[in-house]
Amino acid sequence: MTRPYTIAYERIDSVENLFVLLEDDSGHVGIGAGSPAEDVTGESILTCEKTLNERLKPVLEGRDVMHHRALLQKLNETMADTPAALAAADIALHDLLATTVGVPLIDILGRIHDRLQTSITIGIKPIKEMLMEAREYQAQGFTILKVKTGLDVEEDIERVMRLKETFGTTMRIRVDANQGYTLSEYKRFFDATKDALEFVEQPLNVSDLDGMRSLPEHMRRLSAADESLLSPKTAMNCLFAPHPLVFSILS
Repeated sequence: MTRPYTIAYERIDSVENLFVLLEDDSGHVGIGAGSPAEDVTGESILTCEKTLNERLKPVLEGRDVMHHRALLQKLNETMADTPAALAAADIALHDLLATTVGVPLIDILGRIHDRLQTSITIGIKPIKEMLMEAREYQAQGFTILKVKTGLDVEEDIERVMRLKETFGTTMRIRVDANQGYTLSEYKRFFDATKDALEFVEQPLNVSDLDGMRSLPEHMRRLSAADESLLSPKTAMNCLFAPHPLVFSILS
């Protein structure tokens, strides 16, 4: 990576992704990508590659891409234990469908937005460096920052408030704690920064779903799932029982 960054549980210097290319007999190609991580999805690159090599061909070879819904259902059944591999295959199949019919995928899925702004991520670092990097991104045209937190609550509060003080309403601020907070720490962080934030991504450990469910509604509505959200089944786990829970789903 040109600019390594630190999150709550590791320093990231490089990223290794796996790509899937699907080709039909007319030469149309669909491309998908997956990002396996043993501490999140339970997959390594090698495990992911092995799964795709063994399970993808039997499901897709000789089939019509127009039957993509049935194919996706079968892929979900055969790759349920390898979500990164499934994601790569799913994206590639959708891309191939769009390429085959000659229509942008967004129109096939149902276009709602004409444009969608993206954020740029700043890792955990000293405040002076963080502000310098944020100014650099603003000069490049970014208007949304996603700030990594989760190592020290008090320092995290100061980071967010300094960003708010520096940029005001010209930059929207999102936070990604990468499972870094306990329940009490998250409440402390949220109470101190809620007026400055758009939302907080994965504040608690994936094992503390009950903790997320125990939060008051105004906190749940600004709390997004990441590591907790690996499949439709885990989405249901987030949404239901013992109380309704609203999560934003991020890519």
